[in-house]
Amino acid sequence: MTLIKFYVTKDRLAGRSELIIRKKSYKHDNRKDSEGRVTALLYLEVKRHSATGTGDMHHSYELTADSGMPEGPRPDAIEHVTLQQHIGRLIKRELYAVLCTQGQSQPYGSLVAFAASEDLKSIVFSTPVATRKYRLLSECEQVALLVDNRSAYPHDLMQIEAVTATGRARVVAPSENFDRWAGLLIDRHPHLADFVLGKSCALVRVAIERYFHVGRFQEVRQWVPGAA
Repeated sequence: MTLIKFYVTKDRLAGRSELIIRKKSYKHDNRKDSEGRVTALLYLEVKRHSATGTGDMHHSYELTADSGMPEGPRPDAIEHVTLQQHIGRLIKRELYAVLCTQGQSQPYGSLVAFAASEDLKSIVFSTPVATRKYRLLSECEQVALLVDNRSAYPHDLMQIEAVTATGRARVVAPSENFDRWAGLLIDRHPHLADFVLGKSCALVRVAIERYFHVGRFQEVRQWVPGAA
């Protein structure tokens, strides 16, 4: 699955700030303009709110690789991003996740500092053993981890992305590549080195079975690590 991303500023919408985008569809045919830039068509289904009333309209805009870019850091306007890459960027950009455990038919959430393996098949975190979190992990290994970027877009719900990773959590024993997994977590969170290596803590590795990615408030896709 491939996602084509477009970045459009208000001026690219011909100053129609009163237009509210309801639906987008994209057409990408690898054409190039006279300067060799890749172009694509962006189709918008919009609703106009004005003094004369409300009505539906359809507009299309041809974009190039430098069209409609915001000020500041300039990501590529048109970018092919696989779902795996999309998930990986979010997982590797964020430092903390909400760990979801369960016990006696009651869900429980905990904030954890985490790190993910390069192939996204494993996520590791550390927890004190004298906690409810550890007890619930011992009782049921089926867990979920929620990672999102809500803090980056406090006023724009449509830009927020979230990933839920589901899998099986198990404590990493000293004989099970402990140094590798502890090193991965410490590299991501150097200030937690004493905590991760402390005798009162356990290092937990979650073998990820699947990821659920949510974008634009309600667009849900899933990816299974290792699937063809």
